[in-house]
Amino acid sequence: MPAVPDRVRLLPRAVRLLHEDVDPQVRTRAAELVGLWVHQDADTPGGPIHRRTAPKGVQ
Repeated sequence: MPAVPDRVRLLPRAVRLLHEDVDPQVRTRAAELVGLWVHQDADTPGGPIHRRTAPKGVQ
């Protein structure tokens, strides 16, 4: 079973990398991680893009 990163610890770091890192590949990976967690978190407010792209059953 693959290791699941600790969201509470890593999400702030991923957001910081998304805003501050100069390497586009690092920002891409951070965006993927943040985007994945946004779609998995039931407490995340859903705007029109979230509702349109969220996996079925999450909307």
